[in-house]
This record gives sequence, structure tokens and C-alpha cells, in this order.
Amino acid sequence: MLHFAVERAIWKKNYSKDLSYVYPRYGTQSLAKILQLSRAVRSFKGRLKVQHLDILFSGADVVVNSQLTKKVAQQWSAQNPGKVFEYEFPASLNINHDCIDPNSYSSKKELGYPVILKILNYAK
Repeated sequence: MLHFAVERAIWKKNYSKDLSYVYPRYGTQSLAKILQLSRAVRSFKGRLKVQHLDILFSGADVVVNSQLTKKVAQQWSAQNPGKVFEYEFPASLNINHDCIDPNSYSSKKELGYPVILKILNYAK
């Protein structure tokens, strides 16, 4: 229904002015498109058009549904053997969604960066 709604800019809660590169609001039309994309990603059952796909997520993430991410990754992996690779930070590490932002007060880049760099080097 959001795609029928008039465009509105919704301010984010807990917006920090210290993070000057973060846009403090999001538009309802953008949110509608993201929800449509999410639905398409979850329902995709074909062959991937990439050589391999790395999916990195955290068990402690409260922004992204890790269980749903795992389900989609496993579905894609079953349909594309040897192409889908999952990397999950254990919930015990308490790594949040914004794990690599050097300016975030809750960032754990010392844990996130090495894993991301390893994934990127593997992809070469």
C-alpha cells in the first residue's frame, strides 16, 4: 500500500547529528520499493547469475532478520550448489547491523573488517 501513498519523509529515531553522512530520514516511496525488492529476493527460486555469492550477517542484528536471511541463503545454496557462502557473526559477539562504520559508537570494526577483507580477497 505504500506505493500508493503520497511521498513523505519520515525522520529516523535516535538520529545523531555527529554522523554527517547519514541521511536523517527516509521516504515512503523508497520504503515501498525496498519492500518490493525484499519480496522478490525471498521468492527467487532460479539459478544465480554470479560465480559466487557471499552473505555476511550477524546473529545479534536487530535490524535485519537473521533467521530469514539464513533461510534465503540456504534456499539459494540448495538451488546453486557451490555458489552461495554464508558467514555469520555469532550472537555472542554482539555485533550490530552497522558493524563497519568507523564513526558509529557501537561499531565493532576490529571484528568486522578482517572477515569482510577475507571475503573480498577470496572473491578476487
